[in-house]
This record gives sequence, structure tokens and C-alpha cells, in this order.
Amino acid sequence: MFVHVGLPKTGTTHVQATLAANRPLLAAQGLLYPRAPRHPQHFLAVLDFLQEGFGAIRPSDVAGLWQQLVGSVEAWPGRALVSHELLSGASADEVSRLVHDFAPRDVHAIVSVRDLSRLLPAVWQERAKNRVVESWVDFRAEVARGPAAGSPHDFWKLHDVEGVIAVWRQHVPDDRIHVVTVPASGADESLLFDRIAAVLGLDRTGFAVPDAGANASLGALELAVLREVNAVARRRIDRLTYQTMVKRYLVPKVLAARTGQLKVTMPETDRSWVEAYTERVGETLASGKLDVVGDPADLTPTNFAAADEADPSQSGEFPEAVVAAALAEVVVELLADRAAEQRRRTGGPGRGRKASQQALRGEDEGPTSGQVDVPQGAGRLRQVAAAGRRLSSGLLRLLRR
Repeated sequence: MFVHVGLPKTGTTHVQATLAANRPLLAAQGLLYPRAPRHPQHFLAVLDFLQEGFGAIRPSDVAGLWQQLVGSVEAWPGRALVSHELLSGASADEVSRLVHDFAPRDVHAIVSVRDLSRLLPAVWQERAKNRVVESWVDFRAEVARGPAAGSPHDFWKLHDVEGVIAVWRQHVPDDRIHVVTVPASGADESLLFDRIAAVLGLDRTGFAVPDAGANASLGALELAVLREVNAVARRRIDRLTYQTMVKRYLVPKVLAARTGQLKVTMPETDRSWVEAYTERVGETLASGKLDVVGDPADLTPTNFAAADEADPSQSGEFPEAVVAAALAEVVVELLADRAAEQRRRTGGPGRGRKASQQALRGEDEGPTSGQVDVPQGAGRLRQVAAAGRRLSSGLLRLLRR
């Protein structure tokens, strides 16, 4: 019985999507990746196991789903796999209960770990995708206090490699704890799954490869825009609406699609504490008889830049006018989508999103045809964009008072 516990932001979304896309091939090789009730992955069942809620989901909403998942495993004669990164936050008592639930099968834990200097920007970004407005500077400063600090940042609940391994070691022997290193930046995208496939005893020949854009990254400016949206959204819309309209639409379809994005980096001044923690992780991996899959050198921190407080890739902050202009561009993109959608619904001439975007940016000459309730004509639309920039600038001033 294999249990993939993450850690979060270590390629888990890609791994889980690959597993889900290839269930028949997995079954043909004797491995069950069970279909979870009411969710394509194991998220809701794991919430039930941990007796936790998430956003608008209450524990009572998912009651019984974990036992249904366990029942699917019990009915399968071969190997089985459960995967969700929230399990990295399981307590020793919860791990004991999980081992008992799957008895008499021997439980194997798969723990994926990543270069901390690349992990931190990814986690901060994921928090922003879930309505958090915390700045990059504040996030780094709080995390740097470490997992042993009084009231440590909640980053460490799911990302303390030493702590996660220590908890699972209480109920699973070392030779059944498989620590998979996430390949260094620039490595073949398939290498991570190859390493996990080796642990699972799989031949991935013929496996479908899912869309890599399922969990697209955002640049520093796009995250600044998202944080401003979050500041208003937290007061104006509920969590379910946010998940639908912001996390699942605005982020992947609009913000992630912007070109020329600036990668978020760690300033050189953070190198010492990041390297010190990485060294401790290396000592943990070398202790006992843990099964380390991959190259421990993959964990060497590399995502640093010469310290410069004015560099927005390190500060995460931009001048108000820059953020306002980006917000205006986002508004234009949303108007373009709205225009294209209305044309589809009313049966007007189908210009499509690209043509609508061109018109809104003033790249299209003459009035638009079709029944669309947006101002017509390139000149007028340029005025709309300018007004959007002024509106965005005013909004930012109000938000920052």
C-alpha cells in the first residue's frame, strides 16, 4: 500500500494528473489508483481522514468519503496508491490510524522534496491563489524563523521535511519510506514521474502526458495584481465564488497567459538560512535506511539573485502605476472574453477572443459589429483602457490607506 504524502508544490499536481489519466494502464500493471467519490483526485477523502474543512467545505460535507476510498483498496487484490499532499501534515496519531485502516497491507510512504529556494516562491504563489495577501518580504521573514520557532509560520506544517519524516518513522520502517527528490531546474519534465514510477514498480511506456498548464505559474507582477484582487475579494465574495471565478478562471486563463513574466527569486541575503536548513535535511536523508530516490544534489538551493531591494523579483512589489496599468490590461482581457461570449450567445459575427482583444487594445480599425454591450470603436476602447488605469490607480490608493 503506497501513500504519496507530497510535500505540496513538489510536482504533486502533475504526478496526480498523470496517474488519473492512465488508470487503465496502472490497473493492467497491478496498481490501483482508486477513483475518489465526488472529486477526480483524493482531496475530499483526505479531508475526511484528517477531519478538516477547506474553504467553503465543512468536515460534515465529506464525512464517510475516506472509508469509501479504503473500501476500494480493500476490494483490490494488488498494489494500491493514495496520493494527496495534505497528508504531509498528518500527526503521529493520524499516521497510526492510516496504517491501521490499510492493514494487513504494508504501508509505504512516498515523500517528494524540493530545493527550498524554488519551493518558497511556489508556496507563496499558491497562498496568493487562495486569497492570501501576505507580501513576499513578510512571508520570507516569517518562514526564516524556522519550524522550531514559537508559533512558526504555517508553511512549516506541511513543508518541514525533517518533521514529516520523523512522524512517519514512528509507524513505518525506514526501508518503506521513499524520499523522492524533485529534479533540478531545467531537467526533463518527465523525470519526477519516472522516479515515482520506479518506487511503484511501473513501466510508463504508453502513458498519456497531461497538460502541463494545469497549475500554471505566475510572475511577480501578476502576483501583485492578484494580491490587490484578493484584498477586495476577501471582503466582497465568498470562498466558493473566489475558487470558481479567480482561482479557476482569472489565474489560469488571464494572469498566467500574460507574456514576459518576471520570475520571483530569493535575495542573496536569505542564502545562509536556506542552506543551513537544506544541510539538516541532507543529514536526515542520510540517516537510518531511508530509500532516497533521485539525487540529493537536486536539493542544493540555486534560486538566488544578488540582493537588491529595488528589484521587484525579490521584493514582489511594484510602483502603484505599474500595478494599475497591469490591472487595466486584465480588465481589457476580461472585457474581450465577455464580448466573445456574448457574440456566441447572441449569434452575432464570431470574432473570437483574439479579435476582441485586438479591438480593445486599439489594434482593430472601425466599429465592431454584432450585439455587444461594450463601447464600439478602437478610439473609444482605448479611452476605456485609460479609464481602467485611472480607476485601478484610485482603487490601489484606497486599498493602501
